[in-house]
Amino acid sequence: MYKIIKQLFLLLTPLQRRKFYYLQCMVVVMAVMEIVGVASIIPFMALIGDISQLQEDSIFGNLFLASGITSEFKFVLIVGFIVLLMLTIASLTSIFTIWRLTKFAHNTGAELADRLYSHYLMQDWLFHASGNSSNLIKNIATETPRTTQGVIVQLMQMNAKIVLALFV
Repeated sequence: MYKIIKQLFLLLTPLQRRKFYYLQCMVVVMAVMEIVGVASIIPFMALIGDISQLQEDSIFGNLFLASGITSEFKFVLIVGFIVLLMLTIASLTSIFTIWRLTKFAHNTGAELADRLYSHYLMQDWLFHASGNSSNLIKNIATETPRTTQGVIVQLMQMNAKIVLALFV
């Protein structure tokens, strides 16, 4: 499996490799944002469970005093909106990253197909006379999307899940 991935990576152009590395950085950011979004729920639920934390010498108590808000309900509501905002940002980051990963994989597949078509068109006359051109076209048209969906997309999504699992 590693050998196939290495061979496929060698087929990428330098620009595609840079995009791949950039997307892997985006995957790390996505994982961090998802962890922050989920982790922001725990203190909020603790505050909801024990509102007396606002009167104690705790993080929430200090934030409540520093905010200048007089109503505990308003403070809890603002904290809830902040948690909701964190979850929304994490979700939007995840949506954007997955969209970019999928777009990259499909663009890479299309560029590989174009390069294969160009390679076959540059072959001499005997190559084309001895074989069936419709089989070549069919193979490129079916195998390139299979490579894109079965290897590139799956590999990038696997990398995203591995990074998320490591951060969890």
